Amino acid sequence: MDAEEQAVIDTAIAEEPLSGSFVEVEIPGDEPFTCGICDRSYSRTDTLNRHVKVHDSSQHPCTKCYKFFPSVVALTV
Repeated sequence: MDAEEQAVIDTAIAEEPLSGSFVEVEIPGDEPFTCGICDRSYSRTDTLNRHVKVHDSSQHPCTKCYKFFPSVVALTV
């Protein structure tokens, strides 16, 4: 690596990130949040909460194809 490339890297490292931004790193094997219904595990609570909805009996039927969907938003074409 030459001096110019190193300068670009140093500048990128030194620049302040955007306000409120962050990088979330998921560590493989680190999944402490487990579904109480099917025992699937997730590394984040929001992912677990989204998953739990697949077990919810309040499915929304489509009047055109007669399939069931987990949310009204999923019904929109």
